[in-house]
Amino acid sequence: VASSILTFFVVTLAFQWTFSAGSVVIALAIIVLICVTTFFLTVAVGAVASLAPRIRNICNFFVTLAIMSFCGVSVPVRFWPGWLQLLCNVLPVTHGLEAIRLVLGGGHAAAEILRLVGLEVVVGLGWLGLSLLIIDRFAEAGRADGTIELV
Repeated sequence: VASSILTFFVVTLAFQWTFSAGSVVIALAIIVLICVTTFFLTVAVGAVASLAPRIRNICNFFVTLAIMSFCGVSVPVRFWPGWLQLLCNVLPVTHGLEAIRLVLGGGHAAAEILRLVGLEVVVGLGWLGLSLLIIDRFAEAGRADGTIELV
């Protein structure tokens, strides 16, 4: 969260952008939300990667690559084919980043920004639920056969 907020301010200063105080506060809140929803995704991926600890760094790389490539960071989501856009809509960052752009761009309806923030929350809760389910299943399997280990 801290590095994301710091990056926001560094980029804002580097490009000499000016925003209203209200826009900055809303953008910062959305940045925190994006960090939380992304954390929930990484917990799910990390839980699965715990089955093969040697590939956890590769998993981290591919999650980062997918978010940077497909969620609107580098290329607009509309650029991708329809099936990939559907996948982008269930990844964190996609809706939150679009909401930040609308907030900082000004002149957009609050309802659209709230809709995007709501979608980011729903995506995050979905990944949180999946994370809890995966961890619970792994823990139950480990308890059942006595192989649960924290390595």
